[in-house]
Amino acid sequence: MRNIALIVMLFLLNSCSLNNLFLSEEIDTVTVVKYTPYVKHHRAYFTRTHLQVITGNQKYYFLYHPKKQELAVLLHRKDQYLLYNFTKPETPAMSLKTKTKTSFRKVLRVFKNQGYVRRNLKALGYAPSVALRRYKGVKTLMIEVKDYRRLKKLYVKAIQNYNAKEIRSIKTVLPKNLIYAHYENYRKRAKTSGQLAQLQIIANKLGFNSNIPKKKRFEKKSKAKATKQIEQKKEIEEEPEQPEAVQAITEEEEEAPVVEVAVPVKEVYTPPKMPTKGYSYYRNHASLGELRRYLSKSETRSSLPYSKYKKLQRYAGKLQEEQLLNDGSLEELIAAYKVNKKSKYKQRIMELMKDKQESN
Repeated sequence: MRNIALIVMLFLLNSCSLNNLFLSEEIDTVTVVKYTPYVKHHRAYFTRTHLQVITGNQKYYFLYHPKKQELAVLLHRKDQYLLYNFTKPETPAMSLKTKTKTSFRKVLRVFKNQGYVRRNLKALGYAPSVALRRYKGVKTLMIEVKDYRRLKKLYVKAIQNYNAKEIRSIKTVLPKNLIYAHYENYRKRAKTSGQLAQLQIIANKLGFNSNIPKKKRFEKKSKAKATKQIEQKKEIEEEPEQPEAVQAITEEEEEAPVVEVAVPVKEVYTPPKMPTKGYSYYRNHASLGELRRYLSKSETRSSLPYSKYKKLQRYAGKLQEEQLLNDGSLEELIAAYKVNKKSKYKQRIMELMKDKQESN
């Protein structure tokens, strides 16, 4: 173990690329990127030159095993289909040999007998992403899957019960598209101001920034009061006319100035508007997640000058780099160092390797 650590340190000190080191173990293999209590992040690089089209122009296909609650990706190579497990990366890929005339419908039927079927990943709580990448000089298809199922379950329960207690301390951000439809459905069903207040807390946690209109608790009283005023006005208009003797006025009274009497109006208290978070807040105080949400909005790009928007982007990159240096794994730091060649990454890698060596 000590010899291996020294070899890796020599590669780093000599600024070697490490591009060809363990390449066979890194491509066509599902790896763990991040594991937290609420998110599981897996990634895989598949050699693009060997992949064949499955359906349409698509070279990948997601399948889900409801009983095992496992997500897998189906790929087609030459005369076989391979199913890679993205929930349990250590599981070997399932292989199905086929002939040229074998239809994809028949392939799906075979895997269905194994328990794997098509499902709506967004409804389940998965956030997949696919992109073309060149990994260490090899053309690959990068597939990433973020598993938010546990976090989504907590938010669904909080929304359905109109109770934000269980999610108050959660800092992990749940993607909007995984929960927004469910949230909107229960927001429309809300009947009391208490329920709306709980939903507002949940919306703030999710970064929806939606100002939910409060239920007017005294709406019925206001309507009754308005009706009473209308009735009183009608009564005044319908009063019988006075006799002419009473209505007759002298010239002096006619020329006398009219004195207006000020009727006291009951003031309605309006709460002061809370100051909105501006550029200075996001530039100096916002967290990385909060800043990312702010930058992703279309209104932010249209309202901020180009120079300020770029400064916020650079600040977000700085926060992300600090987070990686403080909390990133050894594998993540080595991958980042291969790209940017920054000395602080090398220093942090050496520290982690030293700690790992001492622990062993």
